[in-house]
Amino acid sequence: MNTSGLLPLFVIAAVLVIVSTVCSPRLRGQIVFPFANLVLLAWMMPNLIGLTILFIFIGVSYGFARLMVDRAYLSLVPSITILIFIFAYFKKYPVIELLPFSELIPSIVGLAYILIRSLQVIIDYHQYPLAVKLTFWRFINFLLAWPTLLSGPIMSYQDFCLQWDLVSQQNTEGEELYLGFSRAIWGLISVIIFADIFRRIFDVYYSQLVFLTNIEFNKIGNVSKDSFLFNGGLPEQFFIGIGLSPEITDAFVINLAVCTISYLLYLYFNFAGYTSIVIGLGRMCGWSIPENFNYPWASRNALDLWSRWHITLANWFRTYVFNGLMKFFLRRWQAPAQTPYFAVAAFFITFFLVGIWHGPTLNFVLCGLALGVSVSVNKLWQIKCIQWFGKKKYDIISSNRIYRFVSSGFAIAFFSFSVIPFWMGIQDMAHINTILGLQVLLKAGILAVIFFTLTSSLAMTIEKSLEGLCDCKFSPFIPGLGFGLAIIYAILFSGGIGEFVYQRF
Repeated sequence: MNTSGLLPLFVIAAVLVIVSTVCSPRLRGQIVFPFANLVLLAWMMPNLIGLTILFIFIGVSYGFARLMVDRAYLSLVPSITILIFIFAYFKKYPVIELLPFSELIPSIVGLAYILIRSLQVIIDYHQYPLAVKLTFWRFINFLLAWPTLLSGPIMSYQDFCLQWDLVSQQNTEGEELYLGFSRAIWGLISVIIFADIFRRIFDVYYSQLVFLTNIEFNKIGNVSKDSFLFNGGLPEQFFIGIGLSPEITDAFVINLAVCTISYLLYLYFNFAGYTSIVIGLGRMCGWSIPENFNYPWASRNALDLWSRWHITLANWFRTYVFNGLMKFFLRRWQAPAQTPYFAVAAFFITFFLVGIWHGPTLNFVLCGLALGVSVSVNKLWQIKCIQWFGKKKYDIISSNRIYRFVSSGFAIAFFSFSVIPFWMGIQDMAHINTILGLQVLLKAGILAVIFFTLTSSLAMTIEKSLEGLCDCKFSPFIPGLGFGLAIIYAILFSGGIGEFVYQRF
């Protein structure tokens, strides 16, 4: 089956919206919605084996959730452990992939998000009896809901059930259809136009980065790429005769800096655009899907960044990992004075797990380490500043515009380097480190800090004016024009509807 591009989602969603507007609410909620879930799932699954494995995983998850409903308290830790082990086996994490038949398991789209939604149900039912009844029909539709199957946004089981009941009882108003359509068009423009522009910039500078690396190793044409790299890029002949910088270090610095900046911008417009699409389409069908981005370029620091970027994922890990770690530390070591330092450790572990949750390779271990370092160092910095200056004076310093801009620039720049393992293989990183060591990384980091400081200052300045932009009641001509521009751009320049990068995880 085809798992590349957004075309399957567009086709299914378009049919769903049309059907939803003409059928009764009950039919829309109880028949049309589950059918759309199955159609998208069948389209996205690689083969029958993948589909079978997915339903086995869902069945096991439901069994553990039923144990929690029946108040089998002692089964929580074993249930979570077994489910995570099964997930790691299906995703082929190191060591576990050595178990029999691992090589027969295909890549299963959306399994990482199905895992955390399953864990949410299991943990919540263990902690307290929920007012929402657990049934297999509701559970499976919750896990396979078409707007959130590929990458969220992550909705709780309680909210899903309440909204499903509402969708089955009332029609979508005309204004909601229009606002949902406008939001989806903005997402389409972000994915097809803005994300594609930054992808092209990345391709050019990444090709040059690889070229420079291979010159030093005298391996032109033998490029190490992993599954996350783009298949595009410029041909080798492009670089013949253009000459290189007199200082090879400067060439590396510029290319690495532009790669990290352009890839993060590509990732943002691709991911946030996709999120806007599903939020808009869901709204047209009566669903209120939670927001996943809130002007991340206006983040004050690394901690604030994660209240603005992939919000639902960060909230999930904060609720079910960070809070659990803090409770454990406080019970194990009853030392109130050390509580802030417990938070430093808990933040590091939490965001390290965020990194390795994305995938089983060493790339994601490095990503997790970088994410953990960024938030834990940020928390430690806050603790020390309060000790040095006092909370009142630190609040004054933090509110200073220059401090906020620079702090934001550091946070976003560090984040852009944290996701380098998304697009550069371990061997390529080792080559660059061998050639020039950490000096390239530090100089490129300075350029990224300068760029994102300027970006952040602009974002913070216009943040208030941007709020609610997608909900403005423009003339119907505006979203229609945006849709036309996006399609024309896709045909003339990008060559297709576009790929959603996060479906790979």
